Amino acid sequence: MAYVAGLDWGGATHAVCVIDKGSGAVMDRFEAVHDRKGLAEMVRRLARLAPPADLAISIERPSGLIVEVLVEAGHPVVPVHPNAVKAARARRRARTGCGS
Repeated sequence: MAYVAGLDWGGATHAVCVIDKGSGAVMDRFEAVHDRKGLAEMVRRLARLAPPADLAISIERPSGLIVEVLVEAGHPVVPVHPNAVKAARARRRARTGCGS
């Protein structure tokens, strides 16, 4: 896997950030609307970067519509506890450029 993505779960939209694992460069950063159309567009946008099986998605929730859509598309989905994300945020923000 050359890239990894993080997905920040939101109410109406979700923030997505795709990182090159080797360089740490941000390859794409966007928001996805939480409906079938918005999530389908998210899957299409991710597919332009890498085959789904080669682009793992880290997310704070292990279930729900967005997880179903990602798994159906073939993405490995890696649930990460929100406390782990919070603890790493300050340490990772400057390096990746994807922090809020």
